[in-house]
Amino acid sequence: MLDQPVGNAAINRVPRAMIEKEVREVCRLLDYSGGLSVEISVPEGEKLAEQTFNPRLGISGGISILGTSGIVEPMSSRALLETIRAELRQKRAQGWRIAAVSPGNYGLEYMRRNYGYDLEKSVKCSNFIGETIDMAVDCGFEKMLLTGHIGKLIKVSGGIMNTHSREADARMEILAAHGALPCWMLWQRRRRFVS
Repeated sequence: MLDQPVGNAAINRVPRAMIEKEVREVCRLLDYSGGLSVEISVPEGEKLAEQTFNPRLGISGGISILGTSGIVEPMSSRALLETIRAELRQKRAQGWRIAAVSPGNYGLEYMRRNYGYDLEKSVKCSNFIGETIDMAVDCGFEKMLLTGHIGKLIKVSGGIMNTHSREADARMEILAAHGALPCWMLWQRRRRFVS
């Protein structure tokens, strides 16, 4: 998540400090004590940025430099959640009262194809549906539209708020329970009538 104010270059605090430390070390080695102007360039940064969340977060003109430790790590759940939170905050700051959310591409494509929905207005939440609902409430959204693949939405209907298969999978059980519920209610009503 970007920790810089609007208008600053999209380089987070830790990478900025790392860059400054290395530049100062080179100056020390060369016994240079004058002023410097440092320009950071990422070849094809604008093109690379199109494949990231940058355009959705309002970051333009190139790729952001977000590293916090200097060590490359796989995308973590925490990083995904912070990205979702940043997108929701941005949509709310733009005046949106309804959060349009989808776990993935199925829901987004359905909205685009059937309703001509502008996908830039939506937030992709992956498997983190419960956390995203909480974030939408925290951000002050009045309503939330959740559109997605039936397999994930069935899990949500059963109270499973992280829809990753390693967390829980009771799709068939939930379907069977909901299918049997009307029969059970009818049986209960008939039993009371006969008694």
